[in-house]
Amino acid sequence: MELFLSIFLGSAPALGWLYFYLKEEVHPEPWKKITRTFVSGIAIAPLVVLLETYFSKPFFSFNPSWTLLFSFFIAAAIEEGCKFLAALPMEYDKAMDAPVDAMIYAVTASLGFATAENILLTLREVYTTIPEIHSFTLANISFLSPTVEILSLRFMGATLLHTLATGILGYYWALTIRDGHSRHLIKGFALAVGLHTFFNYLIIYYGGASFIYTSSILLFAGFFLLQDFETLKHKPLPINLN
Repeated sequence: MELFLSIFLGSAPALGWLYFYLKEEVHPEPWKKITRTFVSGIAIAPLVVLLETYFSKPFFSFNPSWTLLFSFFIAAAIEEGCKFLAALPMEYDKAMDAPVDAMIYAVTASLGFATAENILLTLREVYTTIPEIHSFTLANISFLSPTVEILSLRFMGATLLHTLATGILGYYWALTIRDGHSRHLIKGFALAVGLHTFFNYLIIYYGGASFIYTSSILLFAGFFLLQDFETLKHKPLPINLN
């Protein structure tokens, strides 16, 4: 029963945001494709943990702020890169027939990854024997104990961050597909990693006092992401995606 409840509660924040973003789609994507991309985001999580654990070793023994910032930059790059890889196969799928679809599938993959994070954190609260994985992903919320508090904060914090950062990358991925210029993708990756890095750094550096700063950042990023959705929804597709 505890296992089922942990999975249910851990999935709730990401599924809530997934429902919100899918409503932005004028022509809904096939549920089979959405589900496959969501599961791909979950499946990529173990690779992220392994990479972050491996690359964390040279940095967690140091305390200077610049070292911490650099470590979070590496973590953000790993996470954004892996989430993008989880969504990338859809570029060659016939279901992606409009630029905005790239954003939808990128966000879907990111929410799959966020679900894996949330479930693991919930399981750690229920089964206290589960060891804490030494990764950047879990470090920024390990000080919280009540399960409901964790999930509430992640709904408006880390889970939302995943959707916004990868959504921004998805927007520039759409521009790359539409225009055929890889510089769009490089710019999108840099912006996504920058947002992700700054958010995590504020959480660690300021602790509970960072809520007002991180919320402002996410609201600011969310405003532009919704504008990006609207831009792509109303732009014609000049090239054949497939």
